[in-house]
Amino acid sequence: MKIILIRHGQTIANRKGIWEGHGEGELTEKGIEQAKKLGEFLKNEKIDYAYSSDLKRAKDTAKYALEFHKDVPIEYTRLLREAFLGVIEGKKDIIVDWSNPPENAELFDSLIRRAKEFVEIIKDKEYSTILVFGHGGINKAIISVFRVQEDFPHDFEQDNTCFNILELTNKGEMKVIRINSTEHLKS
Repeated sequence: MKIILIRHGQTIANRKGIWEGHGEGELTEKGIEQAKKLGEFLKNEKIDYAYSSDLKRAKDTAKYALEFHKDVPIEYTRLLREAFLGVIEGKKDIIVDWSNPPENAELFDSLIRRAKEFVEIIKDKEYSTILVFGHGGINKAIISVFRVQEDFPHDFEQDNTCFNILELTNKGEMKVIRINSTEHLKS
């Protein structure tokens, strides 16, 4: 199964440097345009199913990106939510040292657990290609699961509407094919 893992489009909070976490988020005009460009890029892709975070910014990104795939069923799930950021949620321009996380913030091992739970749900499905609309943190956790490592990776970005390509083989092997591609935004 090919999994196209996508981060939501730019939000007002992203543009202002505000930590969103579990906040719903509102796409900017640029974020809507990013999602539409992604949809155009994916229009010839055969997609069997889509999953999305239940937060508005991911749902809206999915709506625009699936413009050419209106018949594709979509399932919204809390498993794909961004990390809860505790006391910094809604705050602006804060530098975070994740070795000393903010008070009440969801820890990385929790994201990894959610990522593993999501992978367990999809691994036995008989789809060729699925789209997954998430957020920077949960996407990194899912990629980490595919890299078969327990530690949370900090060595790559997840730009707005980037897509990552992952593969689940029928033998249960997990592969990372592409990370943080934004080629659809270059046109």
